[in-house]
Amino acid sequence: MAPETDRNLTIASVTPLRAAFADDRKILSPFDKRECISLKTAATIAGKSETTLRAWCEVHGLGRRVGGGTWSVSKVALAMFLDGDTKALRAYHAGDRESELVTLYFRRAALGFAAITKSAG
Repeated sequence: MAPETDRNLTIASVTPLRAAFADDRKILSPFDKRECISLKTAATIAGKSETTLRAWCEVHGLGRRVGGGTWSVSKVALAMFLDGDTKALRAYHAGDRESELVTLYFRRAALGFAAITKSAG
């Protein structure tokens, strides 16, 4: 699904789609709270509702519920999605944290992958 065609998804329309997506995507992994923003903050950045952001998180892998708690949205994944950079987002989901394609977004979010891997280890 291209971001241009499905930005108006709601939780109700997303629920049947959940099974279609494997949860082996590497979202906020390794986990570092500096990469995280709240749904409310992400919604403000995107100019959308929290409901829409929650749906985007589920469908497009922009964030996850850490430990079954509240949603944490990746600043990095959100920037990739809003830029329409599906190639970078796919690489991020695959666990790539070192290619220029992905590190560009970590730098933009004022994060360096080296800092994230050190805090995770």
